Amino acid sequence: MELLFSAERRIGIRQIIVDEESVHFSLYGIATSGICPNCGVESQRQHSSYTRHPGDLPCLGRKVRLLLRVRRYFCDNQTCGKVTFAEQFRELLRPRMRRTDRLVEIQTATTLEIGGEAARRTLTRQGMGVSATTLIKGVRHWSPETIGVPTVLGIDDWAKRKGHHYGTILVDLETHQPVDLLPTRDSETVAAWLKSHPGIEIISRDRGREYIKAIVDALPEATIVADRWHLLKNLREAVEMVLDAYPAARLAAATPPLPEPTPTQSTDALPSVPEPPTIPLTKVEQQKVERQARRRARFDEVHALRQQGYTISEIERRTHLTYRTVQRYLAVDTCPQYDRSPESYYRKLKPYIPYLEEQWLAGCTNASQLFRDIQTLGFSGSRGLVSDWAVKKRQQLPPAVRLARRQTADMKPFLARQRKPKPVSAVKASWLLFREQVHLQADEIAMRDRLLAAAPKLVTLDSLVKRFLQMTKQRTASLLDPWLNDVDIANFGPLIGFANGLRNDYAAVSNGLSLSWSQGQVEGQVNRLKLIKRQMYGRANFDLLRLRVLYQPP
Repeated sequence: MELLFSAERRIGIRQIIVDEESVHFSLYGIATSGICPNCGVESQRQHSSYTRHPGDLPCLGRKVRLLLRVRRYFCDNQTCGKVTFAEQFRELLRPRMRRTDRLVEIQTATTLEIGGEAARRTLTRQGMGVSATTLIKGVRHWSPETIGVPTVLGIDDWAKRKGHHYGTILVDLETHQPVDLLPTRDSETVAAWLKSHPGIEIISRDRGREYIKAIVDALPEATIVADRWHLLKNLREAVEMVLDAYPAARLAAATPPLPEPTPTQSTDALPSVPEPPTIPLTKVEQQKVERQARRRARFDEVHALRQQGYTISEIERRTHLTYRTVQRYLAVDTCPQYDRSPESYYRKLKPYIPYLEEQWLAGCTNASQLFRDIQTLGFSGSRGLVSDWAVKKRQQLPPAVRLARRQTADMKPFLARQRKPKPVSAVKASWLLFREQVHLQADEIAMRDRLLAAAPKLVTLDSLVKRFLQMTKQRTASLLDPWLNDVDIANFGPLIGFANGLRNDYAAVSNGLSLSWSQGQVEGQVNRLKLIKRQMYGRANFDLLRLRVLYQPP
């Protein structure tokens, strides 16, 4: 009895029935009287009895069912509204429940961890099977433990539907526990929550406008910390916009120098390569040209409206472009080109391209044969990727021999790769400036050197980036003011906008560059929230998501 029902001293066992799948415990109450739950008067006059069949925790892989004999007593209190009442076993299970409290606790914890359907399948295999609907109802009746007001709070948003609806997560940065989940990120909702939880001394946040307004309205005396990762992210975006205005430098970075001729061979003695035949544009290429033309028209319209004195917000409403796109267009003098990099498309095929080109130059122009050859070398991609690569090569051949499986020796000059160099994207160029040189490969170091050599003004930009990175890593807020002054002197438009944003949020930025608190733990909790949301297949309501996020296993 102490082993099975250590806290239930009022229960006795009549019989234990064991079969292949289950264990039945026949139980009875050993008390000779009952206490009315309505008036609290004790009664010994028995009316009748009945049997309850609640489930309990499994035993050695078998389901456990309790056959609990319950007595019903008369209530002798004349003023009580009850005539009869049943004896209660509240230490074992609640009234009208078909599961013991300890079984409900295990089932609820499992559901909070892995979700309704997954919990139903798992618990069924463990001998605690119940429907997913019952499990979800149990979760909704569960209430999280009361968490005290945190001293150091982290706040961030999360997407209920990306680009449309967002909520707010609040995390105690000292205990690494989520404190609450809000259905919106409106400043009014966040400010109301902060006002109802006084005692918060430090708040870490990103640079969102809604949270800035909410914190200023609710807790103006709190110490605000701007997250360093978001500062670096905003700086990289500004640097990317600066590099958009230097297409020539990015083209020079993407163009490696031509090899110099050997001393024994003059440039006049080199064999001349015939010009490749003119290839008509494919349908996809024509669509690409049309998209670029439309983008160029929007670019010209944005600049024309800016010259007429319109603000960025007014241009955004007139052109139906995003604020970020208008800002990017105004930061450069030429329309940005978003060409798809062949290197990124052929990333899986890239290690095998030298072998493919060698076979191509030898005359083998059959994609299936090339695919079978590189499969023996370990290629795990699809045949379509090799075929797409071969189609682009084959377009450089004369139409008469374009579909031949093997080319003759006189066709060899047309088989050489003739790709027009494309500028390095502004995103990749910005990473060349942000990453430390020890983490760059040899070709990336050469690309970075060509970028800085093509536009000497970018050397100043590189210096500003390195100084801000050092200031962020070493948390030396005293270097912020000289850095801001040097940004004004350098006169990079997007960088000046970034610096003005730092000045408007100077106190929080200075705290972020001096204190150790950051959004790292909050971002981790947001990642956990995304995992839970995807486990629920997007079909659960906010209240259930909130309970699962706030649940912390003991």
